[in-house]
Amino acid sequence: MLSLTPWLWPYRILGALALGPALLGPVLKGRFGGRWADRFGCTLCGGGKPLWAHGASVGEAKSAIAVLSCLRELGDDSPFVLSVGTPLGLKYASENLPTKTQLMAPPLDFFGSPSRALDRVAPKALVVIETEIWPELINQCRLRGIAVMVVSGRLSAKSLKGYQKIRFFMKPVLSSLSLLAVISDLDKERFLALGADPSKVVVLGSPKFDGLINQACVALSGRDGSNQDLPSKTQTQAQGQDQDQDQAQVPVQAQDGRAIAFPAQKISGSTSENAFETALGKAPQKDGEKAGEQDREETKEATLGKTREEKNSSDRFSHAAETPIIVAGSTHPDEEELILSAVKRMAPLKPNLLLAPRHLTRIDQVMALVQGLGFEARLFSQQESKVSKALAKGDLFKNELSKSELAKNERSKSEPAENVLSKNELSKNELADNEFIRDELFKDAQVVILDRMGILGSLYRIADVALVGGSLLKGAGHNPLEPAACGKPIIFGPYMSSFDNEAKALIECGGAVQVDDAKTLAASLTRFITDKTAADSAGASSLGFLASLKPVAPILARAVLETLGAHERSRHPL
Repeated sequence: MLSLTPWLWPYRILGALALGPALLGPVLKGRFGGRWADRFGCTLCGGGKPLWAHGASVGEAKSAIAVLSCLRELGDDSPFVLSVGTPLGLKYASENLPTKTQLMAPPLDFFGSPSRALDRVAPKALVVIETEIWPELINQCRLRGIAVMVVSGRLSAKSLKGYQKIRFFMKPVLSSLSLLAVISDLDKERFLALGADPSKVVVLGSPKFDGLINQACVALSGRDGSNQDLPSKTQTQAQGQDQDQDQAQVPVQAQDGRAIAFPAQKISGSTSENAFETALGKAPQKDGEKAGEQDREETKEATLGKTREEKNSSDRFSHAAETPIIVAGSTHPDEEELILSAVKRMAPLKPNLLLAPRHLTRIDQVMALVQGLGFEARLFSQQESKVSKALAKGDLFKNELSKSELAKNERSKSEPAENVLSKNELSKNELADNEFIRDELFKDAQVVILDRMGILGSLYRIADVALVGGSLLKGAGHNPLEPAACGKPIIFGPYMSSFDNEAKALIECGGAVQVDDAKTLAASLTRFITDKTAADSAGASSLGFLASLKPVAPILARAVLETLGAHERSRHPL
């Protein structure tokens, strides 16, 4: 039997006593997924010395799968085991597993479950995504000589404050890690303050936003993952590159710890204007504005096979495609009232509002609030059948654009050029669909409440301005890079601790503004709606910043392979 570690005894005793009450909430709320046999270490997974990756939920599962997929591309043909803790995370993982990958729920960190799981899985290494640090599991890996790596590690100020009270306990846990790859310099400082080994800590970033980065690159330059035409420079700490920064550029701490040199002033000139038009499928409207509107209308009819219904110009909700739209994503309790109060302050503009509560269980409550404040409101699901086709098509446009660019580069000379879909054609199609969605959603209501999961990121593209919820009154904010990937001006409140680096970077590059209350929120919304130049500049800046980053998953995959190689050499020296 493996020896016990004295400093773990308090954790084992207190943890075992608290486990029942701690599990009760997640179990009752349906957030505790997987087989109970897996939870107690009696898993069926394993065999062939696999690499075991673990993520808590959907976001971490996406990151884990991205890293595992890159390992495959780098030639690692060993079996993988992926553990995910929530039902939604397990469902997502089951539908997106790389080849030769088994899926299970993670073991509880008590009652010998980690030991039993390690006996069955027998991994060559454990790769933990973000900060799922389980002391017993890590200790059992250490006793077996199994390398443990934490990638995309992050530590909030609140978590740091709590962990500092048990620093004596956290230091030996962190010292057991073979690699601690964190998101930013700030995360590195916090982990070092808890006693992490400086030689094992490196800033490599987070793969969580790789998909959005690629989307922004496609929108901006038409080449998936290409940054070479962007007006910004990227300095990657992990790659040890030193780059000179122009005086007109301001260094910004990016979401992955890299220093981004991005213009602090408004983007101007033909380059940024063309980039913005490419990203959003818009063309400058000067003397030919009416003709351009007619062209887009004809394009939409050809694309959707529908003719827009003529509306009475006196109708309050007519010509919705021309009415400004605010998309407020992932809103929390009490925030909706603040947002609606801001919209009321903008009454002369009569903006439409797409309201997306973070939790769908609150839909009835939010509807009652909206109607109680005198707004005409509809649920998205009531209009979904009319817009779902256009919405789904729009999600495919960027993928098709990427494929068309690839095909353009690789097709043989004998292949007809007309077989390749052009970027201009895709932009026109998406613009037509966006106008159709705007028109249909708001033709008989000023407020639409989103009561469907998984489509908020797609709906940001119909916005004139995007508002990030969970940041206005309390909380830790939500992902501001989703609207950035659509090239939108972004507004959020003072509470963005979960996305500190992203928020700071977007503010510095001019792609976002931070507000404090309903009055300043209304003022910022009004500015972006009434000043097209300001909105276009902010949207181009947010998109340009996101596209200036590079995908992180390949970097993490290489770090995992290098760390694993070094670990094996230390165990079996020549």
